[in-house]
Amino acid sequence: MREAPFTLQDLPYFSSPRIGLAVLGHPISHSISPILHNAALAFLAESDSVYKNWSYERLDVKPQDLPEALNLLANRGFYGVNLTIPHKVDVLKELEKLDSNATTMGAVNTLKLCNNKWHGYNTDGFGLEKAIENELGCKFQDSQVLILGAGGAARAAAVQALLSGARKVHVHNRSSHSLGQLLEILHREFDSSLATGSTADNLNEQEFISQDWKGIKSGRIKRLKKLDIAILSWTITSKEIEEGLGDLVDNITFESYDPDLRK
Repeated sequence: MREAPFTLQDLPYFSSPRIGLAVLGHPISHSISPILHNAALAFLAESDSVYKNWSYERLDVKPQDLPEALNLLANRGFYGVNLTIPHKVDVLKELEKLDSNATTMGAVNTLKLCNNKWHGYNTDGFGLEKAIENELGCKFQDSQVLILGAGGAARAAAVQALLSGARKVHVHNRSSHSLGQLLEILHREFDSSLATGSTADNLNEQEFISQDWKGIKSGRIKRLKKLDIAILSWTITSKEIEEGLGDLVDNITFESYDPDLRK
């Protein structure tokens, strides 16, 4: 993998039969997506030589440069793009077409070039659901789900949970603005009683205590002691750790499912 991500100034050209793929974000230097995807391409190339000409790169793109980046990619032989923070929502207005999942989720993580126009897709929800099923042995169906955060990934998680038959989804977020946007989407697409939300200013502990949250045996976080599934969708800060959110997240994401993950 190239040590430094590409920028708009040094973006490479791919001409037939070579095909370019990329992940766009800002920052993006931490991403190991090229390692994963190029390994997959190498595996595919063992049975189909066409994939020997495919290459997956990282591209650092600031939010204000996203339209220019998409035009450059289309003109330089890139046919597929993944999107991460902060582009999953902002990209919507730049696309020719969205699939049904992306439309409902209000966010996109995958682009495909079709007739020189970008089409958007969202595979976050499907991938998350399969990971939870395969790695944790949990299902969204008939579960009550807590999501911490209200960004693009949280949108995908919430929609997928409700599409798959979750009994309830509760979103807890730092800011009321992003939370309100997410709840508006969920209430438009689903029964409003299935999706609730809170911030630190209006969290009602009784809402959790009185509900029949099942599945967790926790002594430390009593208000969430019977939660089914919790999904962390933000980066926790030192202040939040001091205020107790660190215990909540630690308790739900590790102790509740597989204590060995802590080792």
